[in-house]
Amino acid sequence: MSHPYDLFEPVAAAPVRIGEADVYTGICSWADAEFVRNGNFYPRGVRSKPDARLRYVASQFPAVEVDATFFSLLSPAQATRWVNATPAGFLFSVKAFGLFTGQGADPNRLPPGIRAMLPAEFSDAPRVHHGDVPSEAIDACWAAWLSFVDVLAAAGRLGYLLFQFPARFRYARAQLAVVAEIAERLAGRRAAVEFRHRSWVEDRAREHTLGALRDLGFAYVVPDEPQLAWTMPPEVHVTADWAVLRLHGRNYDEWYSPATGDYMNDYEYSDDELRAWAARLREIGSKTNRIYASFNNFPRMARSAARLIELLEGRGAARVTSSV
Repeated sequence: MSHPYDLFEPVAAAPVRIGEADVYTGICSWADAEFVRNGNFYPRGVRSKPDARLRYVASQFPAVEVDATFFSLLSPAQATRWVNATPAGFLFSVKAFGLFTGQGADPNRLPPGIRAMLPAEFSDAPRVHHGDVPSEAIDACWAAWLSFVDVLAAAGRLGYLLFQFPARFRYARAQLAVVAEIAERLAGRRAAVEFRHRSWVEDRAREHTLGALRDLGFAYVVPDEPQLAWTMPPEVHVTADWAVLRLHGRNYDEWYSPATGDYMNDYEYSDDELRAWAARLREIGSKTNRIYASFNNFPRMARSAARLIELLEGRGAARVTSSV
């Protein structure tokens, strides 16, 4: 039996206008295991059908992040399929391939032609990193990733490109050369940089970091996450005429000593927490023309994203936060 989301093209959820900026609130994945297993997000009949899941997300939010591109180099045909499966106006932001940002890649998930370029000792390794891979293979990975990205851009459906560096990537003036090399590869494409260690915005490093991002035309990712000794503070810095807020939840205990790391981001924001961000987004909206607010990969986070939209629109009574 067909589900309604298989039978018609839904209208894309619209961004919220605040000041001079459009706010695109969304989630960081739609196919994450928790979304598929959990019955609290997708309607009955949608969870088992990939295109139906994506169409449903597009009816709820104006944008989504593509997380799969961190793990694999997706084909341009996949980008075309997603464009065709969603309504006009719905935007895809794309997370950078892990090999580009220091997290490495699984050789078994590389296209055969690129895997064949690896030295023999790395072809069957569980993970390879940038220094393990010949320059021609790095170039081929960039070409493959950008060919996927450019399909979305040509269709007018590309949000931003996200380069999320790991916590071990700490501030040093020399490390800014890594970011500058990415800018050369992107050749003017819209990108945001997310640092995961607070050394990037401490003391004099802040000036160097933000100045470099401004010079490169990159947006600084404003983070919301538990406040530990090393995590990024929730400071607002605007380095472009658009901005990105990424909300990771505030599960302090899970981040400090994760017993089940898969649930670090399983969090539902309270109304007070979301109202505080809504107010800050209005301030950012006075300095930018577009804002992306992306919530991490859990159904409760999706509920928080929907609630932020309500608060930005000025609708919805106070609610009781679920403890489920």
